[in-house]
Amino acid sequence: MATIQPQRKQQNKQQIKPNQSAENYGKTSASKLLNAEFLQEKSMLKNIAIIFVLLVAVMGSAFMVVHQVFKYRYDYRGFTKLMQEKDNLNAEWGRLLIEQQTFGATAQIGSRAVTQLRMFSPPASQTVVIAGNQLATEKIALGESQLGQGNVP
Repeated sequence: MATIQPQRKQQNKQQIKPNQSAENYGKTSASKLLNAEFLQEKSMLKNIAIIFVLLVAVMGSAFMVVHQVFKYRYDYRGFTKLMQEKDNLNAEWGRLLIEQQTFGATAQIGSRAVTQLRMFSPPASQTVVIAGNQLATEKIALGESQLGQGNVP
């Protein structure tokens, strides 16, 4: 086992081979340096591209948040208008129900007066109109047909 360790050290060391000149050795180390610089520039460009993509993603996300907030506020404004319209319609519906009950009550009172109390509307010959002013008295005396013809001064 002791013999294996020195062999590993010799394998790890870079040695110039007998058929390789010192000039070629310098070229290979320069090409390795150029290759390392190229790889370093490539990784730097890759990092810049990743940063750019992340920046575009963040900006896109920010624009989407702004759009969603605008849409929410617009929809909420429409919702409040619809709720106000609903309240107004409910109030109108209540007024219409009261009006319907009022008209229904009038008809119900009239029908009860006829059936239970045996009341009726008198014919025109039995109707007497009492008026306090002169024009009403003239109308009664002359009759409605003469007023329509323009005989009254």
